[in-house]
Amino acid sequence: LTGTGQGAEIKLTVKSWMISEAVCTNPGVGYKAGDRLMVNSGQIPGASHDLVFNVQEDHLVWHSIVGEDPESQVCLSITGIQRQATVEELVARSQFIEDMGFCDAALEPIPSQEARTIITGVLQGDSAVSAADVDRVIELFDSTLWDRPLMASLLGQYVRGKGVEYTRRLKPAVAELEVYTFITEDLIKKATDAIADVDFPMLYNDLRELSYKKHEGGEARIISRDEIGESVFSKASRGRLKLFEPVQGGEFVQLYHLRISEFLAAVHWADSVTSVAAASIQTEGKPGLLGSLRYIIQKDLQGKDSD
Repeated sequence: LTGTGQGAEIKLTVKSWMISEAVCTNPGVGYKAGDRLMVNSGQIPGASHDLVFNVQEDHLVWHSIVGEDPESQVCLSITGIQRQATVEELVARSQFIEDMGFCDAALEPIPSQEARTIITGVLQGDSAVSAADVDRVIELFDSTLWDRPLMASLLGQYVRGKGVEYTRRLKPAVAELEVYTFITEDLIKKATDAIADVDFPMLYNDLRELSYKKHEGGEARIISRDEIGESVFSKASRGRLKLFEPVQGGEFVQLYHLRISEFLAAVHWADSVTSVAAASIQTEGKPGLLGSLRYIIQKDLQGKDSD
């Protein structure tokens, strides 16, 4: 995100939806204290936020490699003091989790019991809904649909709107597509209701095109003011729209959940892709599209079920 360093590679270990270890497998060159580095959430299983951390002075280790060509010398910096180094490389230590300052990066899933409580609260007053029905909802849907408070609340609203019987009959293979269609459209509608000069079709189309561009190009999911316009950004960056969340101190925003971004990208992609096989081929060398491919597949299965 900041600085001129390049080439660093980090291996993350994710257990029980939490990052338990981060090891630098390739140190890269040119990093200095104060740099901000990011791991795209699309590369972290279950993540809804990009992982952003600050490089601090004691994370850096200097070492020399003897006998290298002087032409390959690089200029690096420690605490703002420039010095010429004979092929000295900047190495990050492996104990990131213990002593690195993280920000805008929390993986904070809620347990299933808390999700049950939220969904039950949304459905309160509906005598047709039992505790067993709520358990069935938790079991039926992928955890990303209920592992954060807002997602659990929206899932409860989906069940309330569609009815328990309809929800019970949903096939697991296409359930996620159904619910993300509802959640995404609901959040976009609420956002446009709060913005006088932006309507639903305008924002929906802009976001699906932008999401596809970012996933197809392997870009970070952060969204700038210029990409969504002043009216939307001014409210989103201040946390006024549930569809977005501010990142980097409000300098950028991102869609509330990675899966919403993947879903919108898939909606845009579906307009041009001719088949699941063609979509699969297009993902080669474009790992950012793999999450969206799941919805292309589900849409195909949904179409076959209706035939």
